[in-house]
Amino acid sequence: MLQINLILFLNILISTTLGYDLSSVLDNYIIGTPKVVCEETEVAMDIVTAKPFIGNIFVKGRAKDTSCRQSFGDSPNLKNGTSAYTLSLGKCGMQRLRSASPRGINFAVTLVVSFHPAGFITKNDKAFHLSCFYTEPEEIVTSSFEVSHLPPQELSDQMSLPSCRYSVHSTGWDGPQLSWANVGDTVFHVWECRGPEMGMLIKKCFVTDGDGDDHAVVDENGCSLDLGLIDEIIYAEDGRMRAYAKSHVFKYADSNQLFFTCQ
Repeated sequence: MLQINLILFLNILISTTLGYDLSSVLDNYIIGTPKVVCEETEVAMDIVTAKPFIGNIFVKGRAKDTSCRQSFGDSPNLKNGTSAYTLSLGKCGMQRLRSASPRGINFAVTLVVSFHPAGFITKNDKAFHLSCFYTEPEEIVTSSFEVSHLPPQELSDQMSLPSCRYSVHSTGWDGPQLSWANVGDTVFHVWECRGPEMGMLIKKCFVTDGDGDDHAVVDENGCSLDLGLIDEIIYAEDGRMRAYAKSHVFKYADSNQLFFTCQ
């Protein structure tokens, strides 16, 4: 009987000291799920309780640190049963984790809602792990400005094309020039150009009888297509634009004329 009276006396003493019925204060609970608000510089948690909240909300492990604990008393502003706790980012041991994908920073902290005014943990108390992720968008910052056009300077040049000649010779590339020959005679086709320093390539050669019957003898790469008619073209090694090819005279069966054309 003495022990029961002592407990009753202590309960009455605490209630008298605090100014309200402690049993009524502890007979409270959170309605629904608290709302987390991630602000630019702080994290906030809003709770709704069945009765006006009289107690403490603090960071887990820092109940005695007044900068990490917020106490709520019997105030007319709390009659609606809604209470809010705010904590600056990075304070009170709040975890800060950087993420590469997605790119951003995650802040996390565990808050304890205690319904006992003195901060004791009782049956209806709850702990909530808050997490706020702040994305860091990869933005390309651009700017533009106008630049006046540069006046173009006229530059011109006139290149002189080389003058080239083609001839047929006997005995060698520098032998007597021919205007006619017999079938089977050995002749030398000679190409020579004069003018600016350039290179030369004899290609796409064909023979024709003048009546539309054409026959290719040198391809586009300057290689002989018919070694029975004309040998490979040889180029001068002294730096001059001169080339020649050995050949045996041939003709069309029904024509005494033969035209030789190259590019």
